[in-house]
Amino acid sequence: MFDSSVFKKRLWISLGLVAMLVIAGVALMVWSNEKGGEYTSRASVAIRQRALASELQSILLTVSGVASPDDSLLNAISEHLVKWGKAQRDLLNGNEMYGQQAENSREVQALLFEAGESYGVLRDRMQEWLELKRFPEESAAMLSGPFNEYSADMDRVAARWMDEDLIAKKKLRTGALAMGGISLLVLLFILRFVVRPGVRKLEEAADE
Repeated sequence: MFDSSVFKKRLWISLGLVAMLVIAGVALMVWSNEKGGEYTSRASVAIRQRALASELQSILLTVSGVASPDDSLLNAISEHLVKWGKAQRDLLNGNEMYGQQAENSREVQALLFEAGESYGVLRDRMQEWLELKRFPEESAAMLSGPFNEYSADMDRVAARWMDEDLIAKKKLRTGALAMGGISLLVLLFILRFVVRPGVRKLEEAADE
């Protein structure tokens, strides 16, 4: 016997399940886009930091041992130090303008602190020489080690973020598979408890 109240209840349940699946699917897509953009942005800043360090090292080779360095070179060093410092803070604390959040993983935060030690040595020594407007002849050799350590640390930071991006994508694929399985179950529920009774009722009405 066809019970219209039960049929309506099943119909509303089906509509609710479909709506939940749609919302969950949209949320999954938004999360995927945000996470993907965030990791890419972070890795690009880390790579940019490495490039700034290399540029500073090249300028340092030019001014080392020069009695009166050209003002344009001194200004270039000063500007690079400002950009370098700002981006270093952004890596640690996040910057929403670049799509970065403050939550770094423990592994990344540890690597950034390691890089911060080399960065601190380089920044302090170069600012000291900049104020004197003179870079000793051995300055490039003195800072060669910290520059290499910093570059290696930035490479590890960028690589770790790319690894975390892959992990996030795997989670997304798992979520998508789960959504597919749940969608199939909902479809079977609708066919079994909504469509079949409805079709049967229509057939009975047609026979009458």
